[in-house]
This record gives sequence, structure tokens and C-alpha cells, in this order.
Amino acid sequence: AAPAADSTRTATLTRLLEAALQDAPSHPQALDLLGQVRYEAGQYAEAGSLLTRALDADPRSPERWTLAASAYLRADRLRNAAETAEEGLLLFPGQAALARISGRAHLQTGDPETARDRLREALSLTENGADTAPGQRADLYEALGTAHRRLGDFVEARQAWNAALNLAPDRDALRQQRNALPD
Repeated sequence: AAPAADSTRTATLTRLLEAALQDAPSHPQALDLLGQVRYEAGQYAEAGSLLTRALDADPRSPERWTLAASAYLRADRLRNAAETAEEGLLLFPGQAALARISGRAHLQTGDPETARDRLREALSLTENGADTAPGQRADLYEALGTAHRRLGDFVEARQAWNAALNLAPDRDALRQQRNALPD
């Protein structure tokens, strides 16, 4: 009964937000809420688009920048993800989540140099953060190692992957990649 009630509430909320946007198409809070609903429903491309419209109307929320960039990353709209994260970082420097998303997007678009720089930034911003789980830091180190490998920096790649494996020793595929690096 609970999932059906949640589904009904979500459908009602969606209808109300869509009606509000008919009257005020650039209302930032309505766009933001509908973007969040779409994100939670796994409709990442639409969520990113709605959140970007909300940012156009009101760019003063680092959380909104992060969610929009994350939505684009999940939708595999990598250039949008990178651009949104970079723009958010200009307005809100020091946002670890934006640096992480930017790093991942740049890595996936074939820009390992920018990816390396952003992943290092994300790691330095989360270094003392109690809110960052070891698995998340391991993911950052793994991506950083991949960026270094693509740049031909095998010593740096090995160091980053060792750090990832220290945090998450069960990553056998990563261990194999590290062991296959040239000396």
C-alpha cells in the first residue's frame, strides 16, 4: 500500500508542478522540484534540462548545480555534465561534488588532463571530510589512476590505484589493471 500511495503523491505533485509551470514557465522552485521528481524517477536527461532551466532563472544554489550536473552524467550527456559542473565551480569554488562530477565527465569525454586536475581537487576537498565514505574516495582514486594511465603517467596511476585498493581491497579488476601497468 505504501508504494502505491507514494506513486499517487508523486503523480499529484507532478501534475501540480506542471500546471504551475504552465502559468510561470521559468519559476525556479517549480522547475527545481520537478527536476528532482524526474531525477528520482530515473529520467535524468529531463531532470538535467529542468534543473538547468531553474539555474538560468536562479543560479544561487550549489545543490542545484550539483544535481543538474549529476543528472546529465547519469543520462550520459557528458559534455552537459562537464559544462554544468565547471560553471557551478566558477560560482561555488570548493564544491567537492561538482569537482568529482567534472572529473568523471572529462575522463569519459577523453580529456584526462582536466579530469586529473578535477579529481585531485575533489580528493583534496574530501580529505578531512567525515561525510565521504571510503568507497567514494576509492572511486575518486580509481578514476584518478585511470586519468594518469591515459596520460602515460604510470607511476602516478599505480599510486592512485594503490590508494583505491587500500580503501576498497575487494576490487579485483582494478588490482589486475594496476598489475598490468608497465614499469
